[in-house]
Formats: sequence, C-alpha cells, structure tokens
Amino acid sequence: PWLSKTKRTLAGTETLVAIVNALAGIMVSDLTTAEAWYEQLLSRPADARPMEGLAEWKLADGGWIQVLQDKDRAGSSSVTFLVSGLDDQLADLKAKGISIERTTTSDYVKTATVTDPAGNRVVFAELTGQH
Repeated sequence: PWLSKTKRTLAGTETLVAIVNALAGIMVSDLTTAEAWYEQLLSRPADARPMEGLAEWKLADGGWIQVLQDKDRAGSSSVTFLVSGLDDQLADLKAKGISIERTTTSDYVKTATVTDPAGNRVVFAELTGQH
C-alpha cells in the first residue's frame, strides 16, 4: 500500500501511516442531473445514497467517487480516472454522446478530458511509460 511520508509519533515510536483508500468529491448544483450523467458515464447507477444530496460509486480497485450537491462549490472539482485502455474509453465516451474536449499524450501518460453538466473536469488517463 501507499505510505504517507508523514510520521506519527505514538508513545515515542515513529511509524508510517498507511493510506488504504481515497474518495474523490465532485461538487454539483443539481444532483438529479449529475447523477443521471455519472450513471451514463459509468454505465451503472450509484452504488450508494448514504444521505440526502450525495451519490457514491465504488471503483474497481476500491476507491470511490462522491457526487455531492453543493451549489457554492459546484463546477470547481476535478477527478482523474485511471483506465487500462484510453482508446477503448474514448470509443465508449463517443458512443454515449459525451464530448471529448481535449486529449494529450506524453512519454508517460495519455489523457482525455470531458466536463460534466456542472462544469467539473473529468480526466481519463492511461499510463504508457515508467516514471
């Protein structure tokens, strides 16, 4: 697992704290519209609606995205999904009618960027080389 570089001292003992998961929060002004868009994007309904104003999707390797209704911060989020095949992902997005705004390629990563209805940036990235 990834280890944070922050050391925590417990009773004089220094240990590294293991980060075991991450949740990405995506702020939207209209949860109904956003939930429908993310259902289309991810090809399935939300996995959980743990409270009013929140929809969650679990990702294959354990991470989660949380789509939250927050009118004051809507459109200011960015999330990157790592994919195993960007070309296949691009074909899927096009088939769903989701507009691809930008693609990039470097020695290490290929990316494609789309924008959700609230104006949040959603990036798909495929690692192509070694860091």
